[in-house]
Amino acid sequence: MKRKVSKEQINFNFMLMRKLLFIMIASVLSISFAMAQGGKRKNLTPEQRVEKQMNRLTKKLQLTDDQKPKVEAIVKTKVEAMTALRAQKSTLKKKEFKMKRKEILVAFDTEIKKELNTQQLTKYNKWKKKKRAKRKQRRKNRKAKNATTETDVVDILED
Repeated sequence: MKRKVSKEQINFNFMLMRKLLFIMIASVLSISFAMAQGGKRKNLTPEQRVEKQMNRLTKKLQLTDDQKPKVEAIVKTKVEAMTALRAQKSTLKKKEFKMKRKEILVAFDTEIKKELNTQQLTKYNKWKKKKRAKRKQRRKNRKAKNATTETDVVDILED
């Protein structure tokens, strides 16, 4: 025996399915956007930061066993100072924060250079120069992305 279905019931079922499909698509998109935005920076503990920086420095500069504890102490001092500075960030003006940050980084740089031999020092300076160039390029790209007109983009890329 066949059951007779009215047009109203078909329209109701069709509308219900459209709503469910819309909700599913919206939830999938919102989840994918949330995942795409997050995860770039991890909130590491100071100990994890020290370990990560030590691994990077050891790998890039081939630190000797004698140098490792000395460099680790320098890195630990820098990480502690930067952590304390970040805690004060909301109370400081932007220029003050930048100046104090620069002081910490210059002190770190000076101390690290004292512990490196000439070959390591050359590698360290090349590495820093490369990082600076990457940072500058990212800044340029960000400015170009946020530029409002075509002439703004051309001006930024010509810098």
